[in-house]
Amino acid sequence: HLKEEHEPEEKEKTISAFSILAGLGYSPVSFLVKKEIQAYSPEDVQMAQLAIRHIMEPFKIQRARRHKKGNGRIWDMMSTLRDAMRHYGWPMRLYSLEKKKRLKRMLIIADVSGSMQRYNAMVIPFLLSLKGVGPKAEVFVFSTKVQRITEIIRHLPLDKALNKIIADVQDWSGGTRIGESLQHINRNYDKKLLNKRAVVLIISDGWDLGAKALLLREMKSLRSRVNKILWLNPIAGDPSLQIMSQAVKLCMDYIDYHIPAASLMDLSKVGLLLKRLMSY
Repeated sequence: HLKEEHEPEEKEKTISAFSILAGLGYSPVSFLVKKEIQAYSPEDVQMAQLAIRHIMEPFKIQRARRHKKGNGRIWDMMSTLRDAMRHYGWPMRLYSLEKKKRLKRMLIIADVSGSMQRYNAMVIPFLLSLKGVGPKAEVFVFSTKVQRITEIIRHLPLDKALNKIIADVQDWSGGTRIGESLQHINRNYDKKLLNKRAVVLIISDGWDLGAKALLLREMKSLRSRVNKILWLNPIAGDPSLQIMSQAVKLCMDYIDYHIPAASLMDLSKVGLLLKRLMSY
């Protein structure tokens, strides 16, 4: 069932999002932490983009080894031999390995319609700054049409990548048709991308101009194929907006985490959640 995610269930042993942000003190960046991204000036956006990597550095998502020590059926020859050398060549214990789950793949589907333009200048850099996620991420953007931008993200520096995306993407800052965009992804990408090791992040305020029946059908199809769906919503935590978009209401049964994501403080909590979900 849907979880309204405000705090990750897992407590971080090393450092919390709040301690990192508090450590910024009274710098200009600290002023931006709780300020809503939609209210950022162009200068705020530039400063916050520079701060993202610093803020997210402790939330590294480590690439898991293929095996770990345990009680599995795979013989750990090296550990057994090392133990034998400590006992004059006689192995006193047979060590074994068990398979360790690999890092999950992230699929980012970002709404770049007019209402989301300034917000995405922050969210896409944030997601790609998570250590261990960026290289495995597939990134799509959509308004009335969907477009894959993974190669742009992988091969260009952040500032050049954002400029090229804006220049290349059709209908940037246009209307929003979420259902049609999900239909394109569901129809054109196979199990290598859409499988039970994929975590999907939809970044949208949910204001949709498309057919609602199509949106519901495509969300149901997508959820049946992937591990988790997270919906990052810049207006979900806004107390002045007591209504929820019809698109989000329709999709609630197929969203695992509907997350307020209007500020850097919100995004730091998303980082902690992703660390847990992506590493399992």
